[in-house]
Parts: sequence; C-alpha cells; structure tokens
Amino acid sequence: RLVLAPMVGASELPFRLLSRKYGADLCYTPMIYSARFVEDDAYRQAELRTAPGDAPLVAHFCGNCPATLLKAARLAEPHVCAVDLNLGCPQRVAHSGNFGSYLCATAEGRATVLSIVRTLSSHLRVPVFCKIRLLDELDETLSFVRQLRDAGCALLAVHGRYRGSATRRRDGPAHLEQVAAVVAEVKRAAGEQMPVLSNGNVRSAADLLSALAATGADGVMSAEGALDDPAIF
Repeated sequence: RLVLAPMVGASELPFRLLSRKYGADLCYTPMIYSARFVEDDAYRQAELRTAPGDAPLVAHFCGNCPATLLKAARLAEPHVCAVDLNLGCPQRVAHSGNFGSYLCATAEGRATVLSIVRTLSSHLRVPVFCKIRLLDELDETLSFVRQLRDAGCALLAVHGRYRGSATRRRDGPAHLEQVAAVVAEVKRAAGEQMPVLSNGNVRSAADLLSALAATGADGVMSAEGALDDPAIF
C-alpha cells in the first residue's frame, strides 16, 4: 500500500533502503532507458544496483520498441519482482524519444503501448506494471485502462495529472476524483482485478491517508512527499 515512486536522481538504492526503513512496502528504480540498458553493461550495473533488504523492487523502464523492452526486462528479471513501463513522463526528453506520456497521446501510440504490454506479459516470469498520466478526457483514460488490463498489465499506477506541455507540466492539484473513477472502473470488471495505485497530492502522512480514502486505491505512491520526509510512510 505504501510505495516509493520512480524518481531520477532520487529513488536509487540508498534512498530506497532509507524509505524501506521507514515503512515503504514497495520501491521502484529510477527511469531506465531500455535500449541503453540492453547495450551498455556499465549503465546496466549502475542503474540496477540492489542489495539485501532492497525488495520487493520494481524495474522502471522507458522505451517504445517491444523487442528492445523485452530484452531489457529479461536482463532485469532475475533481480526484481516486476517490470514497470513508464507511460507518464511529460518532459522534453520523453517527447524527443517518443516515450512516456507522449507515447500515449495518440491512438497509434497507445496501440504500440498495448503491443509492448502484451509482449512483456507473454514472455516474462514476473508481472508487468504500468504508470500512466490522465489522458485529455476521462472516457479516454478509462478506455485505455481497460485496454492495458486486457493486454496483461498486472498493476496500474495513475498520476492524477494531465501531460501538459514540455515547459508547463503542472497546473494545480492532482485530479484524485479521476483516479477514483479509474479505481471504480477496474472494480466493476469481472474476474481478477488489477490493483491501482494513486499518485499525486501527497506531501504528508495525512495527505497519504486522505488520498487512500478519496480514491479507494489499493495503495499510494509518493514522490516529493517522500523526498521531503522519508518517514512519511
């Protein structure tokens, strides 16, 4: 239920161990470039540093090629409990690299995402997670969530903000009511349900509990709140 978010320059091994000491149930690595992870041994060693006590751990990859992501995931698989697909990064590098939230901006891009999820879920021994942002319309988001679940996504983290632009990525609080709508949509589905994590509006332990209550999510993912105070968990 208490999850440390993937953060470049923050959720590396030392901070993960500190967060676990204070109660984090699950931690993500920082964003890992899948192609470089496959090709560069030094990068691979640096980006997937782990140690006894650093579990359960999720490897958080970005990319847009199913075959490359599968190669990267297979290399990470022995060291992690799950592989996560970055579908939420709103920064310029994601725009230029066609990954993260920009890969979800069009129907064609979302079709690529679903192909990636199907490929990974069909060929890995560990589950496949996804981390998304809100699409422009709630109905679009709900439809995409259903498609991700049907493609094999085993757990979904929802950052309750829109992508925005590369220079303006935040406009007020996260829309936790839309995260609640995602949770309700998933719970309506028949068969095995996909757990949903809420991400956004967590600056304190009180905010964390409030987000759980407001969304009905299975857990809460904290980024900046945990950086300010790892004991938030």
